[in-house]
Amino acid sequence: ANGAVRHAIPLASLVNTRDTREQREFNFAVGQFARLLGPGHIRQVRQVDVYENARVEQAFRAKKLEVEARVGEQVPIWVFHGTPAANLERIMTEGFKVGGRDVGVANGSVHGVGVYTATGPATPLTSYGHGQAVILAVAVEGAQTRAEAPGSDSWAPKGDWIVFRDGAQLLPKYVLHM
Repeated sequence: ANGAVRHAIPLASLVNTRDTREQREFNFAVGQFARLLGPGHIRQVRQVDVYENARVEQAFRAKKLEVEARVGEQVPIWVFHGTPAANLERIMTEGFKVGGRDVGVANGSVHGVGVYTATGPATPLTSYGHGQAVILAVAVEGAQTRAEAPGSDSWAPKGDWIVFRDGAQLLPKYVLHM
Protein backbone atom coordinates (compact mmCIF):
# COMPACT_ATOMS: atom_id res chain seq x y z
CA ALA A 1 0.00 0.00 0.00
CA ASN A 2 1.18 3.56 -0.77
CA GLY A 3 4.34 2.26 -2.45
CA ALA A 4 5.55 0.48 0.68
CA VAL A 5 7.16 -2.92 0.39
CA ARG A 6 6.86 -5.32 3.34
CA HIS A 7 9.32 -8.16 3.87
CA ALA A 8 7.98 -10.61 6.48
CA ILE A 9 10.75 -12.60 8.15
CA PRO A 10 9.35 -15.35 10.41
CA LEU A 11 11.81 -16.75 12.95
CA ALA A 12 11.00 -20.23 11.64
CA SER A 13 12.37 -19.28 8.21
CA LEU A 14 15.84 -18.58 9.61
CA VAL A 15 17.04 -22.17 9.81
CA ASN A 16 20.53 -21.86 8.40
CA THR A 17 23.65 -19.89 9.21
CA ARG A 18 23.99 -18.13 5.88
CA ASP A 19 24.61 -14.41 5.99
CA THR A 20 21.45 -13.26 4.24
CA ARG A 21 19.75 -9.90 4.23
CA GLU A 22 16.79 -11.46 6.06
CA GLN A 23 19.09 -12.86 8.76
CA ARG A 24 20.83 -9.47 9.22
CA GLU A 25 17.54 -7.50 9.34
CA PHE A 26 15.97 -9.96 11.81
CA ASN A 27 19.07 -9.99 14.02
CA PHE A 28 19.38 -6.20 14.02
CA ALA A 29 15.75 -5.58 15.02
CA VAL A 30 15.69 -8.35 17.65
CA GLY A 31 19.09 -7.23 18.97
CA GLN A 32 17.84 -3.66 19.51
CA PHE A 33 14.70 -5.01 21.15
CA ALA A 34 16.51 -7.43 23.50
CA ARG A 35 19.30 -5.02 24.44
CA LEU A 36 16.90 -2.21 25.27
CA LEU A 37 14.30 -4.40 26.96
CA GLY A 38 16.94 -5.04 29.58
CA PRO A 39 18.30 -8.01 31.50
CA GLY A 40 15.83 -10.49 32.92
CA HIS A 41 13.10 -9.56 30.45
CA ILE A 42 12.91 -12.23 27.82
CA ARG A 43 10.35 -12.01 25.02
CA GLN A 44 10.32 -14.31 22.02
CA VAL A 45 10.10 -12.42 18.74
CA ARG A 46 8.33 -14.71 16.28
CA GLN A 47 8.51 -12.45 13.23
CA VAL A 48 10.08 -9.20 12.04
CA ASP A 49 8.48 -7.23 9.22
CA VAL A 50 10.88 -4.91 7.40
CA TYR A 51 9.30 -2.02 5.48
CA GLU A 52 10.77 -0.05 2.62
CA ASN A 53 8.81 3.02 1.65
CA ALA A 54 10.43 5.58 -0.66
CA ARG A 55 7.79 8.26 0.04
CA VAL A 56 8.09 8.03 3.84
CA GLU A 57 11.89 7.77 3.60
CA GLN A 58 12.02 10.92 1.48
CA ALA A 59 9.83 12.83 3.97
CA PHE A 60 12.16 11.68 6.77
CA ARG A 61 15.30 12.77 4.87
CA ALA A 62 13.74 16.15 4.08
CA LYS A 63 12.78 16.68 7.74
CA LYS A 64 16.29 15.65 8.85
CA LEU A 65 17.83 18.24 6.49
CA GLU A 66 15.41 20.92 7.71
CA VAL A 67 16.22 20.16 11.35
CA GLU A 68 19.96 20.10 10.65
CA ALA A 69 19.75 23.51 8.95
CA ARG A 70 18.33 24.91 12.20
CA VAL A 71 20.19 23.02 14.94
CA GLY A 72 23.22 21.33 13.33
CA GLU A 73 24.10 17.78 12.39
CA GLN A 74 21.84 15.08 13.79
CA VAL A 75 22.77 11.49 14.55
CA PRO A 76 19.52 9.53 14.25
CA ILE A 77 18.39 7.38 17.18
CA TRP A 78 16.24 4.23 17.36
CA VAL A 79 12.92 4.45 19.20
CA PHE A 80 9.96 2.15 19.81
CA HIS A 81 6.28 2.93 19.31
CA GLY A 82 3.41 0.77 20.54
CA THR A 83 0.02 0.70 18.88
CA PRO A 84 -2.84 -1.75 18.47
CA ALA A 85 -2.37 -4.25 15.63
CA ALA A 86 -5.11 -2.55 13.59
CA ASN A 87 -2.90 0.57 13.23
CA LEU A 88 0.39 -1.11 12.27
CA GLU A 89 -0.09 -1.31 8.51
CA ARG A 90 -1.26 2.31 8.24
CA ILE A 91 1.72 3.65 10.20
CA MET A 92 4.20 1.54 8.27
CA THR A 93 2.80 2.54 4.87
CA GLU A 94 1.82 6.17 5.51
CA GLY A 95 4.30 7.20 8.19
CA PHE A 96 3.54 8.50 11.67
CA LYS A 97 0.72 10.99 12.18
CA VAL A 98 0.47 13.36 15.13
CA GLY A 99 -2.53 12.64 17.37
CA GLY A 100 -4.60 15.76 17.89
CA ARG A 101 -3.31 17.34 14.69
CA ASP A 102 -3.17 14.82 11.81
CA VAL A 103 -5.41 12.13 13.34
CA GLY A 104 -7.58 11.73 16.41
CA VAL A 105 -5.88 11.32 19.78
CA ALA A 106 -5.87 7.63 20.67
CA ASN A 107 -4.30 7.64 24.15
CA GLY A 108 -4.33 11.26 25.30
CA SER A 109 -1.74 13.99 25.07
CA VAL A 110 -0.81 14.64 28.68
CA HIS A 111 2.76 15.55 27.66
CA GLY A 112 1.81 17.59 24.60
CA VAL A 113 0.73 17.01 21.02
CA GLY A 114 3.14 14.74 19.18
CA VAL A 115 4.14 11.16 18.39
CA TYR A 116 4.89 9.30 21.62
CA THR A 117 7.86 6.90 21.60
CA ALA A 118 10.39 5.41 23.99
CA THR A 119 14.03 4.45 23.68
CA GLY A 120 13.19 1.05 25.17
CA PRO A 121 10.41 -1.32 24.09
CA ALA A 122 8.84 -2.16 27.48
CA THR A 123 6.27 0.65 27.83
CA PRO A 124 5.28 0.85 24.14
CA LEU A 125 4.88 -2.93 23.95
CA THR A 126 2.92 -3.52 27.13
CA SER A 127 0.92 -0.30 27.37
CA TYR A 128 0.13 0.39 23.73
CA GLY A 129 1.11 -2.68 21.67
CA HIS A 130 -0.96 -5.00 23.87
CA GLY A 131 2.09 -7.28 24.24
CA GLN A 132 1.74 -8.40 20.62
CA ALA A 133 3.83 -6.05 18.46
CA VAL A 134 5.98 -2.94 18.59
CA ILE A 135 7.37 -0.63 15.89
CA LEU A 136 11.09 0.13 15.76
CA ALA A 137 11.76 3.45 14.01
CA VAL A 138 14.75 5.64 13.31
CA ALA A 139 14.26 9.22 14.49
CA VAL A 140 15.82 12.66 14.41
CA GLU A 141 15.47 14.50 17.72
CA GLY A 142 16.26 18.07 16.69
CA ALA A 143 16.08 20.66 19.47
CA GLN A 144 15.03 18.68 22.53
CA THR A 145 13.62 19.90 25.83
CA ARG A 146 12.16 18.20 28.93
CA ALA A 147 8.65 19.47 28.20
CA GLU A 148 6.84 20.71 25.12
CA ALA A 149 8.07 24.23 24.38
CA PRO A 150 8.04 26.64 21.44
CA GLY A 151 10.90 25.81 19.11
CA SER A 152 11.41 22.28 20.41
CA ASP A 153 11.33 19.43 17.92
CA SER A 154 11.07 16.76 20.60
CA TRP A 155 10.82 16.52 24.34
CA ALA A 156 11.59 13.88 26.95
CA PRO A 157 8.89 14.25 29.62
CA LYS A 158 9.73 11.22 31.80
CA GLY A 159 11.71 8.01 31.91
CA ASP A 160 12.77 6.91 28.43
CA TRP A 161 9.88 8.63 26.64
CA ILE A 162 10.49 10.97 23.72
CA VAL A 163 7.63 12.88 22.09
CA PHE A 164 8.20 14.11 18.53
CA ARG A 165 6.46 17.24 17.27
CA ASP A 166 6.28 16.01 13.65
CA GLY A 167 5.64 12.50 12.33
CA ALA A 168 8.21 13.07 9.57
CA GLN A 169 10.92 13.04 12.28
CA LEU A 170 10.37 9.27 12.44
CA LEU A 171 10.97 6.59 9.85
CA PRO A 172 9.09 3.41 10.77
CA LYS A 173 11.33 0.54 9.68
CA TYR A 174 10.49 -2.66 11.60
CA VAL A 175 7.52 -4.31 13.24
CA LEU A 176 8.48 -6.91 15.83
CA HIS A 177 5.73 -9.48 16.48
CA MET A 178 5.72 -11.47 19.74
